[in-house]
Amino acid sequence: MAVVGHWDTITQAEKLTQSNLVAGLVEENVKRGGLLEFLPVAQTTGQSVTWNRESTGPTAADFDIGATLAWQASSKVDQQDTTLKRSYVATVLDNFVEEVYGSINNYRAIQLMENKKSLLQKIEDDIIYGDLTYSTGNMQYDGIHALAAASTTNFASESLNIDEGEGALSLRNMRILEDRMYGGVDLWVFPKEIATRVDAYVQESGLSTSTFGSLSFTLNDVGRRISTWNGTPILRSDYLVAESANTGTGSSSDARAKNSSGTNMYSIFAVKFGNVYAGDSGLTYAFGNTSAAGEFWKTVFFEELEDQDASGLRLVHYGAMLDGATYALGRIFDITDVAITA
Repeated sequence: MAVVGHWDTITQAEKLTQSNLVAGLVEENVKRGGLLEFLPVAQTTGQSVTWNRESTGPTAADFDIGATLAWQASSKVDQQDTTLKRSYVATVLDNFVEEVYGSINNYRAIQLMENKKSLLQKIEDDIIYGDLTYSTGNMQYDGIHALAAASTTNFASESLNIDEGEGALSLRNMRILEDRMYGGVDLWVFPKEIATRVDAYVQESGLSTSTFGSLSFTLNDVGRRISTWNGTPILRSDYLVAESANTGTGSSSDARAKNSSGTNMYSIFAVKFGNVYAGDSGLTYAFGNTSAAGEFWKTVFFEELEDQDASGLRLVHYGAMLDGATYALGRIFDITDVAITA
């Protein structure tokens, strides 16, 4: 038997020591490619936001010398209304944990950090997959999937909701969609599976026909390479995930479904950003019902919870997506994870 100084074994010596605990948490639950950092945000009052889209206007005509001119009264507007929806996270912090184990870690600070992260990830998910019509109790606002399914055409009756037919992503369809976005495209949003296919084309495999640099790379603001289409950045989003075919198409009676079985399908989006409050045609994220200007959610701290030796922390957020014009958003859906085609 080995003797370790005073102790007869190393096991006995270890009983009188403890691990050196590093304060804080190392982040593990990471999701990249959220849209909040790109979306214009606007704080609002009340429970909903209403704005008017141009619909029909007067028609100019030719006339001859001496002709009688006709007066018109034909202008119409298409009024849009979006109701803010609520999301929250609320957690309990036992006073025994806070008082006895709080010598190294500030448990309340960790609680706040994790709650904020949870709520942000919920908001980012709703921005894509939220659905007013088909969510339980209609408690969500319409995210970009539902908005794309509802506004299937632009004012020129051109489709902005393209079905890839459970096949490879077609660059021709991207070009068509881009051309029909009359306000332009600020960002393409891709799931990482399809973005990887774009990378493979640019870096390795290529196509049988040249695209003359329409797919290429650029550098982002921290010097990292990102893919582009016709000079527009492609955002790789972990919030866009595998989906079920033929769901949330605009003609089906359901929301776009995250896939739990069957063949994985994917969607991509062409997005135009703009502040609807300033009359812009793009996408805006509206939030409200907070106590101070610029406060994205309400933070409520409960010093003592009834019937518990604990405190409580609750974050409550009111928000909704606003799509200024029909051509602010386009979608290609039911894409399979195979090599892209021309």
